[in-house]
Amino acid sequence: MRKLIFAVSLILLASTASAQSNQGELEPGLIKADSPIYGLDVAFDRGLAMTPFSDPGEVAAERASEIAVAEERNNTEAREQAEQNLNEIAERATSDHSLGLQKAAAVLEAVNGSVPEQAQQGISQALDQVRQAQNRTPDRGMIPDFGSSNRTENGTGPGGGRPDLDVPGR
Repeated sequence: MRKLIFAVSLILLASTASAQSNQGELEPGLIKADSPIYGLDVAFDRGLAMTPFSDPGEVAAERASEIAVAEERNNTEAREQAEQNLNEIAERATSDHSLGLQKAAAVLEAVNGSVPEQAQQGISQALDQVRQAQNRTPDRGMIPDFGSSNRTENGTGPGGGRPDLDVPGR
């Protein structure tokens, strides 16, 4: 059982790590949305997306390709599942992941024109999520505000440019 999990992990890692530079080209990875082990692929990608070892934009491009493949196969259930997973990963992506997000947008735009009317709403929603991610700025953490109005005349105090220090003898 451990060997099977290890083998699946290696396959998933290889499919996630391999990226082609052509925008609009389908890159669905080895495991498609209609596969019985698709949930493992999604779980693995979600776990990697929480680390610096994965690019959520590239995962979004993979999910967009899975939408296109599912649509080519006329598999509505798989397409909807891939759309849902794309929306989830796009929420984690930012403008720092622009290359993968551009690929995802190109694939979705190409697919959107060829799908039945009832599928266009889901693909349009996924495309909107990708575009929002392209415009989202990354959270860089807390940046101290040195321009606070609580500063005293000599620059000390809360929010001042210099720290409050108790100097003995003063």
